[in-house]
Amino acid sequence: MLSQADSRGLGNSLWTLDLGSGITSQLTVDAPAANDPVWLPDNETVAFESAPKGPRHFYRQSIGTRIMTPVYESPDDPKWLDDWSRDGQFLLFHVPLPNGRLYALPVNSGRSGAPTLLTESKVALDGAHFSPDGKWVVYQTNETGAYEVWVAAFPAFNQRRQVSSRGGGQAFWRGDSRELYYLTVDGKMMNVSTTADAAHAGALDFHAPEVLFQSPIARPNLTIDQYAVTSDGRRFLFIVPKRDANATVQSPITVRANWTSGLKK
Repeated sequence: MLSQADSRGLGNSLWTLDLGSGITSQLTVDAPAANDPVWLPDNETVAFESAPKGPRHFYRQSIGTRIMTPVYESPDDPKWLDDWSRDGQFLLFHVPLPNGRLYALPVNSGRSGAPTLLTESKVALDGAHFSPDGKWVVYQTNETGAYEVWVAAFPAFNQRRQVSSRGGGQAFWRGDSRELYYLTVDGKMMNVSTTADAAHAGALDFHAPEVLFQSPIARPNLTIDQYAVTSDGRRFLFIVPKRDANATVQSPITVRANWTSGLKK
């Protein structure tokens, strides 16, 4: 799922990319400023934010249709969609102003309840994602002066800890919740492996970060997703801006496969 500029001047539209054929298909047609798409657990529906009524709210739309269904509307604007839990029960979003606030929104059969405030910060926070087992949330905040990756247990939001070092963002989980990936400020792809904490049931130990490879993004924007990773952690897809001879910006997709062959034995 991609977000890219709409040729009709509506801001961004959402597109699906078939990795087999390389064909892109437009999903949103009447959704001004569509952005931050996340897949629902059925893998046939996408949630996103859009501003068809002026303020930015959350919607969902099934692949192959043009029907936008409201998911959540509130006076907060802007508010940014982060993730939808694998069990379909919660949506994560954050509000950047006046303080950074991260919320979990209960969702039942597509209808939302009242959001629960998970954490609030006087500085920026962004990029929150549920672990596949739904027990943890990873996100990034610059409360130390630079963006770093943090995790906390869900829903209590305790056992909070920093898992990156020397700057990091754009964090994603492997499909079994046993590994985290993130980008450093100089574009290195890092991983943080996890193991069960033998002393505390349900807790995790997060190991020291390790370099997987140098990504094709030399200076990533740590608050905007510029890559995706498959659930087995074996393929990474990058959006890498390039300039053509006419100085117009293009954004091809780079697939980094078989990255393990470059690791030191």
